[in-house]
Amino acid sequence: MRYENAFPSDYLKAADLNGAPVTVTIKNYELEEIKDKQTGKSVKKPILAFKGTDKRLVLNITNAKKIAQALMSPEMDDWIGRKIVLYPTVVEFAGDEVEAIRVRAAAAVAEGKERATILRPAATPTSVHENEEDPGAGLDDEIPF
Repeated sequence: MRYENAFPSDYLKAADLNGAPVTVTIKNYELEEIKDKQTGKSVKKPILAFKGTDKRLVLNITNAKKIAQALMSPEMDDWIGRKIVLYPTVVEFAGDEVEAIRVRAAAAVAEGKERATILRPAATPTSVHENEEDPGAGLDDEIPF
């Protein structure tokens, strides 16, 4: 078990992605009071909810801009029902390198091919490519958290 998983949260963390990008569908958003990590003060931030999971994403300005670009609309109401890809990465924050979630546009997902794998541990592959016939199979899987 990763140490991050020993500290459950209602909010998504990079560790919840199990090292892989996932495609999610935005269900809704709310503004909530969140404690700012840098200042310690309480601030209102948008929180995105996704279909198929109770985990939500606290939206920062970087990810909000990326979603607006990917979905071609700065209006958060226009984002509802649309797909984005969440992926783990390392970023600099307050002088340290930390794991973070970033977003990008979702490739078209064939209807009926979506999967939700919420809060399941990452599978241990038996080979570099679990599906030798299609090495790209399984990339951008649905929600592993």
